[in-house]
Amino acid sequence: MKFANAELDERRKELEEQTAELTKVNADKDKFFSIVAHDLRGPFQPLLGLSEFLAETAHNALPEDIQTMSDSIHRSAKNVYNLLENLLQWSRLQRGRIEHRPVRLNLMQVVELNVDLLTVNAMNKKVVLTNEVDSEVFVHADRNMLDTVIRNLISNALKFTPSGGKVSISTKTTDLESGSPLIEVSVADTGIGMNEEDVKKLFKIEVHHTTRGTQDERGSGLGLIICQEMVEKNGGRIWIESEEEKGTVVKFTVPLG
Repeated sequence: MKFANAELDERRKELEEQTAELTKVNADKDKFFSIVAHDLRGPFQPLLGLSEFLAETAHNALPEDIQTMSDSIHRSAKNVYNLLENLLQWSRLQRGRIEHRPVRLNLMQVVELNVDLLTVNAMNKKVVLTNEVDSEVFVHADRNMLDTVIRNLISNALKFTPSGGKVSISTKTTDLESGSPLIEVSVADTGIGMNEEDVKKLFKIEVHHTTRGTQDERGSGLGLIICQEMVEKNGGRIWIESEEEKGTVVKFTVPLG
């Protein structure tokens, strides 16, 4: 009898795990179709409208009007590209198509490359972007995943930081309960911040939560979820500390190299 009860308990546990997995798969699918149906279509509307208007009026429009429309078209095109890039990365993660190959990396150099890449974005918004990572900090992580995480977090920080603000990347050494050393990376901004309820929604794929940036930049709500999966694949964790009107700090850990 005890054996039968144990077998039933085991079977019940398996069914609960399968149910949880199916729930997650359905949430992932719903999220994907929601983005394709709404978020991906949205950025095309101003892109198509502005490009059509520009084509019809360019022959007699003032140079400053053409410049204004061209800037808007560029922003819309960039939003579409960023959304597609996140969708492709996320789908590859779900299908296990992104290989995990951890190596020893100089974190300051990895951060610096991404700072260089996003410096123009920062300058356009008149935001100060600084790399405060020590040159002697080494980590053990997959290079492509670490690049993606840092680039996403800096891009988000710039998106929600108004003109005159600051975004900085810094580190400190911390330990797991087991005593294994980790590097804690912080991407801090002086932007618009978030309330506690919004922070809780950010890493839940079943909750469709996205906020426009200070220059009306759009997002898919997938960027942080992608970061979370990649950080966890590298043996770390990610979390957010934020307060409305006082900025946000996104922190994640990565094994010491």
